[in-house]
Amino acid sequence: MNIDVYTDGGAFRDKKFAAWSFIIPGFNPTDLCKCKNTYISKSGLLPESTNNGAEIIAVAFALEFISNSRLAGVDSVTIYSDCDRPVDALNGLLDRWADNGWKTLSPSKKRKHAEGLRGLSEKDKWVFLYAQVKLLERLGLTVKAVKVPSHTGVFWNEKCDKVVKYELAVAASLSELRQA
Repeated sequence: MNIDVYTDGGAFRDKKFAAWSFIIPGFNPTDLCKCKNTYISKSGLLPESTNNGAEIIAVAFALEFISNSRLAGVDSVTIYSDCDRPVDALNGLLDRWADNGWKTLSPSKKRKHAEGLRGLSEKDKWVFLYAQVKLLERLGLTVKAVKVPSHTGVFWNEKCDKVVKYELAVAASLSELRQA
């Protein structure tokens, strides 16, 4: 059985905090069984993070939730994201980055020479995501990712986006209260 997971992340431009969300449609949050018209939703805030960081963490936390839940009969996970970076990472780049010591080719370099490698931004988050993928693989699950267009009416993607915006609005309100 496959589990579909929708993820999203967002941040304010000042980067004081970011928010993440994931939704697993078709699962009952009480007994973790496959049920129609139910879903599991988790979200939260990240201090001092970027939009990309929140997108990465949304996927990592979703995979961590699945591995901790030990859902019976699950053999694969499909992540749906409107962000290219985690989709590309899950579909092959994570292993390449790990093999390169968490370095990636510099945009100005086309050759695979050492001087063309640069440190991967958000490395701590990528390493955490990589660990979650490898854990699921050891548990016998495969993980793949699919890019969905943002803000085009994809129901669960839109729902994740609303949760992220809500988390950011609450954080902004609390931040304003602290400054008052």
